[in-house]
Amino acid sequence: MSRYTKDYQMNYDIDWFFTDGIHYFHVASNGGAIPDFVNVDRNSNIELQNRIANSKIVTNDINVIDNPNGFNYSSFVDFAKKGFISIDKKNDGFDSQNYFVVAEPSNKQIKPDGVDDLIPKLSEKNRFKIHIEDIRNELLW
Repeated sequence: MSRYTKDYQMNYDIDWFFTDGIHYFHVASNGGAIPDFVNVDRNSNIELQNRIANSKIVTNDINVIDNPNGFNYSSFVDFAKKGFISIDKKNDGFDSQNYFVVAEPSNKQIKPDGVDDLIPKLSEKNRFKIHIEDIRNELLW
């Protein structure tokens, strides 16, 4: 397996993905660590990014976080339309695994098209190592 180097992770906003078996997540790393407990292989992730970029929209019924500062959330919206709960890393240290939902399909159990063979699976025992705050400022799990 070819992982992203720490230096690369620190200097780039990497789009990576995982599923808990029910929900599908797009993560913007915001220069943070991709956790070791999610098996994100660099080559598979690049292939997955390309596959998702060329996949179809599965819903236009999405929710987006309030945006009073006018940030560009277009890529998060695009991922949500393709069936992903699209999350961004909080700016609270390289190794922290604290995220917030930017955009999501209204039906959070919708399935993205053609990703199951490449998307890393988050095990139940590691699920609580990632903290995700939903659009209503409540923990997603």
